[in-house]
Amino acid sequence: MKKLIKVVAATLLTLTLLAPGLAAAEDMNHMVDYSKVKVVTKNKIALVPLREVAEELGYQVAWDAKGHLITLTCTTMGSAMSDDSKTMTDDKTMTDDKMMEDSKKMTDDKMKDNSKMMGDKYSVKIMIGSKKITVDMEEKMLAIAPTIINSKTYVSKDFIQMYLANKTMMK
Repeated sequence: MKKLIKVVAATLLTLTLLAPGLAAAEDMNHMVDYSKVKVVTKNKIALVPLREVAEELGYQVAWDAKGHLITLTCTTMGSAMSDDSKTMTDDKTMTDDKMMEDSKKMTDDKMKDNSKMMGDKYSVKIMIGSKKITVDMEEKMLAIAPTIINSKTYVSKDFIQMYLANKTMMK
């Protein structure tokens, strides 16, 4: 009988300790409000407009049209990006025709220098059509490559949750 009481007590204690963690994990998944953006379904995968969601989460978005490179920098940490980053343009005016004409291409050396100057800032670099991304100087792979639909960059909701939403929650 004492053994049964100990097992029940241990089970209740474990459940009590797990409950707050499970509740917090549930909150993390619902942090981003996708009702404010146009969700597009492609190959049975929900895609959302990157700029709109990223800016809502507090990110600065820079677009290099020639390289099809997007740099997302967490702006909740303070200082602005370095002056060298001004070679990238704002993609709010991005159109398919204009993408190749606008902006000067940022070289790999300049991208590395910018990352060093940003110090403790969190940054994510993605390229349209590529599954390779750089998260704080570390290469990672996406399941779905970012794509352009109607002159906007779209990414999966999983990308937003994994690389943008969860990072801003820790700030």
